[in-house]
Amino acid sequence: MGGEVVLLALVMGVLAGALIPFQTAINSRLAVRLGAVFPASLVSFAIGSAGLGLLVLVTGTPMPWAATAAGQPWWIWIGGVCGLVFLTMNIVLMPRIGASATVVLPLVGQVFGGLVVDMTGAFDTAVRPLSLLRALGAVLVVVGAAMVNLAGRPVGDTSPGAHRPHPLRWVVAVLAGTLGAIQTAVNGRLGQAMGSALAAALVS
Repeated sequence: MGGEVVLLALVMGVLAGALIPFQTAINSRLAVRLGAVFPASLVSFAIGSAGLGLLVLVTGTPMPWAATAAGQPWWIWIGGVCGLVFLTMNIVLMPRIGASATVVLPLVGQVFGGLVVDMTGAFDTAVRPLSLLRALGAVLVVVGAAMVNLAGRPVGDTSPGAHRPHPLRWVVAVLAGTLGAIQTAVNGRLGQAMGSALAAALVS
């Protein structure tokens, strides 16, 4: 039974990750229609908050705000801020570095950010030492990101859409991804403290 739960969690994680490219593309299009990035982020978060609020009401999920604030460290609340910056940077970067880079490069940041969180036990997580296999996996993610974003570019193509984005934008995308790792760790801890993943998601 434990194995089935783990498998289900892995499948749900993959499905959740698969939605990120669609979210980024839709929000980028929304930013174009609204004429600015921040209103698009506001609309995206407002819709998500409204939907979560409705679920909390329908399911009768308790929201122990005071008890959580009194018994938890200050950083328990920063998951939503990390998510806000992560989502907004994706909207900013997508038209500038392309869809594949906007999706894959933050993944590199999430992997390395997750490794740092595991190795240091940050945000009250269990410490997991860096093994050779995990290090190899991280290297393969970097190689995959490079292959997706650098391979297959036509040699000598000088058309406007063929220029390579400034490397600093790639760095920003990777750093934005580290915020995704922090958000996941913090919100996981918040869910434990509040006794509900749904309540933690609404707070975030």
